[in-house]
Amino acid sequence: PEKAVNAFQDMNEEELEFWRQTTMALDALLTPSDLPRRSHRVELATDHLRSGVKALATLGPLRVRNLAFCTKVSGFGDFREFESYNFPAGQQVLLYVEIEDFAVEQVESVTTTRSKSVFSSRQATHEVAGEITYKTELHARYEILDEDQKRVATKDLPVDRETCRNHRQDYYIPYLIYLPNNLEAGHYKLELVVEDKKGIGKVGFAAIDFEIR
Repeated sequence: PEKAVNAFQDMNEEELEFWRQTTMALDALLTPSDLPRRSHRVELATDHLRSGVKALATLGPLRVRNLAFCTKVSGFGDFREFESYNFPAGQQVLLYVEIEDFAVEQVESVTTTRSKSVFSSRQATHEVAGEITYKTELHARYEILDEDQKRVATKDLPVDRETCRNHRQDYYIPYLIYLPNNLEAGHYKLELVVEDKKGIGKVGFAAIDFEIR
């Protein structure tokens, strides 16, 4: 596997890691003498491929998915949407969004800490001295456009910082927002922009339509 990577020395670290992990996955699958059980070879290859994809994904854009107006958010993929996106001006809503292909910073904890985000329903994080943790930092803002694509409102949202013992697979954020009081009756679009501060130039976008009655 090490020799196979030599031809790719002009690539950056993330691309090299992708090819290294891919090569090791192929080696695990195609060398049955090392691991006689097929299930063990598949398990090892899957781990390598996941690591490779994670490394490569940090080079691409941030993926912002499943944007929704909700009345309740209990967890990743576990939320209750409004029956209709027809609101009075000033309505309080939970803006639910899922994030993929985000960058992480690996940090070795030097102290034991406990923390909890006041802006979400997620549980407190816990760091143990000497433990490797994965840190994320996402900055978001939204703009509201009217039917003529004219911007009528914009707002910065609270910074979302997370610390996890593993590289998260279920990243979601529930933002508590209030639709502006000065919106007149009509159709609007909310455009969400999320910037990944741990990944250089990583930005993601999503939009959702709604109506003010």
